[in-house]
Amino acid sequence: MKIKTFILIVTLVIVGITVFVVFLTGLYSLQGEFHSEFMANGENGLKDFNSDVLGLFYQFSGQIDYSILEIAHGGPVEQTLEKMKDSSEADWAFITIDSKNYIYPSEPGAESLVARSRPWYIAATSHPQNIVGNEFYSPTLSASVVMMSIDFNENGKTYVGGLIFKEDSFFRLLSGRFGGKPFIIMRNGKVIYPSQISYDSGKGIMKLNGENYSIYSTNYDDLLLKDGIVSSMKYEIGMPVSLKNIANFMTGTIYALLAILIIASLAEIIMMMLVARRIGRSVEVLADISDKFDLANGKMEIDERSEKIASNFKETEKVYSKMSELFQEVEAQIEELRATNEELESSYEEIEQLSNSLSRETQELKDLSEASNLISLSGNNSDSIKILLDKLMKIYNCNGITIIDVEKNSVIDSVGMKFELPNLLANGKSIVNGKIISVPSSGKNILIVPIIFESRLLATIEMIFEGQIPTESEQESLKRFTIDFASSLNSQKLISEIENSYVYLASKFAEISEIYDYETGSHIQRVGEYSAFIARKMRMNAQFEKDIRTYATIHDIGKLKVPREILTKNGPLSSEEFEEMKKHTIYGEQLLGDEPFLEMARHIARYHHEKYDGSGYPDGLKGDGIPIEARITAIADIYDALRSPRRYKKAFTHEETVKIILEGDGRVKPEHFDPVILEIFRVDNAEFSRIYESLLDEEE
Repeated sequence: MKIKTFILIVTLVIVGITVFVVFLTGLYSLQGEFHSEFMANGENGLKDFNSDVLGLFYQFSGQIDYSILEIAHGGPVEQTLEKMKDSSEADWAFITIDSKNYIYPSEPGAESLVARSRPWYIAATSHPQNIVGNEFYSPTLSASVVMMSIDFNENGKTYVGGLIFKEDSFFRLLSGRFGGKPFIIMRNGKVIYPSQISYDSGKGIMKLNGENYSIYSTNYDDLLLKDGIVSSMKYEIGMPVSLKNIANFMTGTIYALLAILIIASLAEIIMMMLVARRIGRSVEVLADISDKFDLANGKMEIDERSEKIASNFKETEKVYSKMSELFQEVEAQIEELRATNEELESSYEEIEQLSNSLSRETQELKDLSEASNLISLSGNNSDSIKILLDKLMKIYNCNGITIIDVEKNSVIDSVGMKFELPNLLANGKSIVNGKIISVPSSGKNILIVPIIFESRLLATIEMIFEGQIPTESEQESLKRFTIDFASSLNSQKLISEIENSYVYLASKFAEISEIYDYETGSHIQRVGEYSAFIARKMRMNAQFEKDIRTYATIHDIGKLKVPREILTKNGPLSSEEFEEMKKHTIYGEQLLGDEPFLEMARHIARYHHEKYDGSGYPDGLKGDGIPIEARITAIADIYDALRSPRRYKKAFTHEETVKIILEGDGRVKPEHFDPVILEIFRVDNAEFSRIYESLLDEEE
């Protein structure tokens, strides 16, 4: 056998083994890509589904909260439950007041149930004012149901109310919010929604519209618990992932891999054939040189067995004596290749470490960018800064974090561990120049991060660490984040200044109104305080309470455009004069203009004479169609007007005023007022008297 033929056969065997190994490696890599593609599609679908489920839960939470409060303040139980049921598309609405049950539509036996022993009641009262989810089979309702309930304590009573859906109705409602995209609900491995979908739980394959889907599933309760919602719904959520799309992706990848392997194999064969030809030529040259060697008279003695082995190849007869040297050289080359391979492996580890570091920094920048957007996109600066500090605390794993307004020398907000703030004067120059500094404190380290906008130090973020502080690269990421954050913080400061300007403008309007009209400054101030008290009892947020205290004082600002002789007339007004007087509501809205910050003020000015039964002016609005701030101001204005002396009337006592508002006197009727607000007045009217007496004018 010739050596060229032998080398060619060996080359083909090596190439075949190499192709096989590379192909197996490629298949393993494709399997990983398949799994990654499946997980990514499943998790994205689950993320969208989770967002829609949370939106539905928070919608139900708001509806249930308001309905319970309305019932707690004397609202009609059956009508309120009916409205709550219809607005949420539920099958039933219910409320348990202490131990008495109400349900709409009425179901036999429901009112006699002992609610306190039921798991849904126990779960709701264990998590007050939080929405709680339950699912179970109800013998009373003869259906598998999903229940949303909230515990509420008011006036010394316990209210547990909520919504009940038939299981299939609830999941259809979820499907509508999810845009009709497919999902399945399972219990104990069995599909319970939608019933028409074919699903092989053993193979994990679902058929839909003739196409196969693999199911990415998770526990329903765990999904809700991540967002703080307590639930005992023993469901599994399945998100379908199209196998066709993944298969198309994999097929393209396999074809590309095969093409690369074929090209690489052909190139290797050609290279090996060229090398083999060169080796054969070298052996022939060595044979010619060996023929010319004169060893012991030009002959080489060799034993018979070795000669026979050498005779298998024509060329090896002449290079036999050189084989040992060749093997030594080959061995030396192998050692050199091993050393080179070790260097390459070391370089690979360094590259991998750099890649991991870059990935961490990239994720850091992404998290910091999201955190910065919280300030610029949020309408509530206080809440967004609290969320921002929580994010920074998680990103940098610190024990506590505080943000300080340098211009006001005050703490804006803080989360985590409380700690003594360092003296900035000692490092003032470095901080003003934008340098992040570290200060030791009681065995810990405090990192001070300056927030600078247009060369002006606005604030500092101070973070305390028990162990290692962020690295230089992490501090650089933090410094880049502060550029956007400084701009957002400065914008919020400007917005706050604008809001304060409008509050100042409102106070000046009130002063002008006092000068122009007969009403005193104390009357104006008292109306603001009554309104703020009612807002607080209705559990409005702090900003609403602050705004209504300010803007209720200018409810009659439109009287500036009413002729003074009408305002100061002794005796009753003619019908024409009264029509002109009624226009002060429209004039007030016009005077306040279109600025969004003054929307509440405009609503109060135009609608504070509207009545809940629709008999008011200028637009004859009725019920909830009247903005809530105007409904609040209406009863505050009536109370103070009755208590105060006027040219055309005497002042009524507190007791007389309460009787007129609660029972009516012909001109004032109870049905003129929002029932919830009227109930607050009935229970807490003593506070109205206290406010009146504490802010009484001297001339009164």
